[in-house]
Amino acid sequence: MPRPGAVPIPAAAVPLLLLVFLWAGAPRPAAAASPFIPLDHPAYAQVDAWMARGLLPAGPLGVRPYTWERLGGMLARARPRDAADRAAMSALAREVRTRAGPGREQYAGIALTGAVAEGQPVTFVNVPATSGGPLGAYDAGLGWPETRSGELRLRSESHLGRRVALVMVPRLPFGDAEGGNPGWQEGYLAIDAGPIAVATGRQPLVWGPGHDGGFLLTDNAAPLPALRMGLVAPHTFEGWWSWLGTWDFSYLLARLEDDRVVPQPYLTGVRLTWMPARRLELGASRTILLGGDNRPDLSWTDFLAVLGGRNVAGGTDTSNSIAGVDAAWTISFPGGAAMRLYGEFAGEDEAHQLHLPTHPAVRGGVFLAGVGPGGRYTARGEFAATDVFYDHDKWGHNFWYGHSLYPYTYRDRILGDAMGSDARTARLWIAKPGLSRETEVMLGWYATRFSDSDRQDHWQLGVRRTKPAEVFSLTVDARIERVVVDGPRPDAWQSLLILTLARALPSEEISSRR
Repeated sequence: MPRPGAVPIPAAAVPLLLLVFLWAGAPRPAAAASPFIPLDHPAYAQVDAWMARGLLPAGPLGVRPYTWERLGGMLARARPRDAADRAAMSALAREVRTRAGPGREQYAGIALTGAVAEGQPVTFVNVPATSGGPLGAYDAGLGWPETRSGELRLRSESHLGRRVALVMVPRLPFGDAEGGNPGWQEGYLAIDAGPIAVATGRQPLVWGPGHDGGFLLTDNAAPLPALRMGLVAPHTFEGWWSWLGTWDFSYLLARLEDDRVVPQPYLTGVRLTWMPARRLELGASRTILLGGDNRPDLSWTDFLAVLGGRNVAGGTDTSNSIAGVDAAWTISFPGGAAMRLYGEFAGEDEAHQLHLPTHPAVRGGVFLAGVGPGGRYTARGEFAATDVFYDHDKWGHNFWYGHSLYPYTYRDRILGDAMGSDARTARLWIAKPGLSRETEVMLGWYATRFSDSDRQDHWQLGVRRTKPAEVFSLTVDARIERVVVDGPRPDAWQSLLILTLARALPSEEISSRR
């Protein structure tokens, strides 16, 4: 499938944009190196609600995870509305001080997870990856099998001086839990390089405005072995340049696994985020799969060229690229409630003469914060589709994320949206965010069409609850799905129950036990 370039940005403009961002952050004082906040930490839901309600300073939210250091900067400028907000912010600030900054030399945690699954996961034709809905999607590539299984996971965060932090997350799977990254789920160095934060090693990365990211990068696949660069904190122009607003960027370069059509290809990408106003966020993202064993050698200029939309090494099938834009607008209401409207448009495959993709995908959503009893609840509704606005008779089916040489996967899981090709999703989340406890209820539907005569409708229900205790916390994650088939396969039920027992050991306690 040819990819002659999907974004009309000259290649020379890409390094220039990066240099602008480097210069923009240069006057900032150096901050301490800090690990990333784990993607399953309840701080994300709480911070999202606070930011929508205007209790935290507005900042780009299209890239996750962010660091404890960045979160500390947000909390330093917090404006709590009442005693409950003030208490929750103080509790989160205490955790930030434990996990980041000089003098905090080590943090450790241990988690024991067990899962029981029943049902058959959905496998896409022409895309060697598994989708899931509530059963195996957005779980960092673990993909719980159809049996009893689990894992023991350790998390260690060490500060090697002020400018370097080391994170190691080994895992010991048991039963049939073979998903994710065997041996190491995460393991990376986080480096403070003045205005720029650099991370190298196995790490998660999510791009996009949706509940689980966007069409380009989500937590559906395992954390990537990658080099990642971005600003330590979003940069806001001041004085005469204040009209430029607030900017952020993220750059990614990863080397993927060996067991695929083209072994060990590269995944590279960049995301730019601009907030021209406090309540408006605009984002643009692009990722490309290219290179690999027995393919033409690539130079650094080649990587910059493909980010600008140009093919390298000639030919018409040297890469697989996806590009997208998104926007989010937040509206405040009297009484502290807020509504965020967001949308995403992404393109897969070759471009028209006007640089428009032949296979677009769309997403739209609404996020409500500060609603319900006491204003402590949030709700989100979201619709996304990868099968609309293009001619299936002309271009065929199962196109999104598929490629003859570079399928958009890592360890047999789609790097982007888990619904995959020819699918539509509509989901509703209701939650009561909390730092010590979180209850989330998910209701949803999505349909997958493998061909005109083979369609599946998935009806979903999921509940997750964390119960804190003095020593350990217990998380219960229960999901059930009804699969209604219009084709040769029978209807089916799928279910999954995950229990996680976790214990955190802060640095002070580690020191006292030595």
